[in-house]
Amino acid sequence: MLKGTEQAGPWMQAGPPSPSGYSCDSKGYINFTKHLLLKGRYKLEKRIGKGTFSKVFAAKDLQTRQWTAVKVVRSTEKYQMAAKVELHILTMIAEKDVNDESHCVRIVDQFLYMGHPCFVFDLLGRNLYNVLHKNRYMPFSIPHVKSFLRQILKAVAFLHKQHVIFTDLKPENIVFVYDVTIKQVVHEVEIEIPSDTRIKLIDFGSALYGDRHHTHLVQTRHYRAPEVVLGIPWHQEIDIWSVGCIALELLTGRMIFNTHDSVDHLNQMERLIGGMPRNLKRKASNFHKLFHNDMTLRLQTARISPVQCFQIDYYFDRLVTLDPTLVALRDLVGKMLRWDACDRISAEDALRHEYFTEN
Repeated sequence: MLKGTEQAGPWMQAGPPSPSGYSCDSKGYINFTKHLLLKGRYKLEKRIGKGTFSKVFAAKDLQTRQWTAVKVVRSTEKYQMAAKVELHILTMIAEKDVNDESHCVRIVDQFLYMGHPCFVFDLLGRNLYNVLHKNRYMPFSIPHVKSFLRQILKAVAFLHKQHVIFTDLKPENIVFVYDVTIKQVVHEVEIEIPSDTRIKLIDFGSALYGDRHHTHLVQTRHYRAPEVVLGIPWHQEIDIWSVGCIALELLTGRMIFNTHDSVDHLNQMERLIGGMPRNLKRKASNFHKLFHNDMTLRLQTARISPVQCFQIDYYFDRLVTLDPTLVALRDLVGKMLRWDACDRISAEDALRHEYFTEN
């Protein structure tokens, strides 16, 4: 059993609270105070992230003298309840992934501080998006893309086997285990090249158990599956769609769907993979917001992005001469980006695809 979960319901109470320096904003976020001590053990040194659910801090563990990442959830009932689901999933990962092979982040401690559920992890490296941004969106090398995709799919396969849907796969939630890079000049631009490609999924705040089909809005827009946009029941296949989007982004350096409008998003999906089946359009719970009665998209009322995606072959045709393995990757990505969720390849089958099995 995970350290810190033996009693007191889902949370272990911290030691005597240390209100000196503690404050909280109107939305329930803890305010960063340098050297604020949590649980009498974790000394906050730097804020390293903020999301809908929480803030994340780099902290020194005074007991082990190691650096940690402490996730401090908002102290409101809604997010405290969501944190219970997150804790359950994180505890499951720690128990099922004994040998640390799932490529999912491992929780090392948890406690309650001043009404904030807190999760402690080893401090890992930067996320994939940060490295792309640092490198001015120059894509990763083709061998690195394969390494990343294999690890992402192993993580997704592990989660799906445990009936967990991640629901928010994106480069920001994929981090390097060790932030080790070498600098190299490419086309007169100095970029950082990872010398250790090991990665892990982080942030299980939106993850949930797929014991039933869900219909609520999930996923960051640019990686959102068609069934979520259409408002129809979705299941674990939405994660596979996100992996397909990530594969293209790692290969090109740019997100594929640069949009903030559902109609424009669906139109770009059609540009990428072809027309949407009529039977799928009929299922849309928000049909009249998206389509005319003749089933054409309501493009005249959409906020059309000035940046549009291309047909999927465009992204591969100019690269396949550099590396013939991209023919297999084109096939794999095509099997991930299918309109009908039932037609998408599973994570386990993707790992058996020729892209990974052939030299």
